[in-house]
Amino acid sequence: MNQVGLLGLFVGLLANACLGSQLDEFQSNGLALADDAASIDQKIMDTDIKRSGMNGTNNIIGAEMEACEDKKPEKTCQKLKEKGKCATKKVAKVCKKTCDLCQDDCHDTLESLHCLSKCPTPVNGSNPANYHHILGRCYYFQTTFLSFTDAMDDCTTIFGTAGGRLFEPRNTKVNDEVAKKAFATSNNHWWIGIRAVPDRIPRHFYWLSGGPFTSLSYGNWKTGEPNDGELGGLGEDCVVLQAYTSDGTWNDGSCLSTDRAGSICEQGHEVIW
Repeated sequence: MNQVGLLGLFVGLLANACLGSQLDEFQSNGLALADDAASIDQKIMDTDIKRSGMNGTNNIIGAEMEACEDKKPEKTCQKLKEKGKCATKKVAKVCKKTCDLCQDDCHDTLESLHCLSKCPTPVNGSNPANYHHILGRCYYFQTTFLSFTDAMDDCTTIFGTAGGRLFEPRNTKVNDEVAKKAFATSNNHWWIGIRAVPDRIPRHFYWLSGGPFTSLSYGNWKTGEPNDGELGGLGEDCVVLQAYTSDGTWNDGSCLSTDRAGSICEQGHEVIW
């Protein structure tokens, strides 16, 4: 086999390996592929941050959505560690980094979330007061009304680095905490990172970061929603945190460029928890 043939064989094997790892990631995170897409369950399917079996990091740190850092001075924690106090619950809570109870090398998904101990420097043109660090991630609450598409684009630059996206609430705790801050900022609709496949019956909503091959593993719809605009189906394929109720429930809304709302951006990678 000549060098060209060997190169082709290597590329083929590499492509198969990458595809296999992507499928493994979908399965390990409990995602449904397109053929397995289930209809939306109105009951809240709370996956919770403490969802077990996601990866080894969960078993080490309990996936508590906090920065991997000591709450006591490093010297104090080191002395406690030398005395064998890390085994006590009290010390483990305040010295978890020194006691090796979490990781902060940011090599995998959950570790990168734990490394976000604060928000980045605000970008020019943004409102510094609208950056908030909540449960281990940074969020920006964009009060300028944008279309859904423009909101998506805005989130990619609002943190000054790659990784920004529309907020994807994966469980009750995160949804409620972020919603609370949103409605304390302004009582209006807020775009979030969920949308539906257009013109599909039954309707299929998915996380933007996962794409249409995935299904929602959590839902917090307002009573009677999603209704696609009630009579006739008006193409309400995008999703907002519902204004006026201010309870963090969701409503489907139009994706047209003329329909605008506030938007919530989160700094993070394209990851399914």
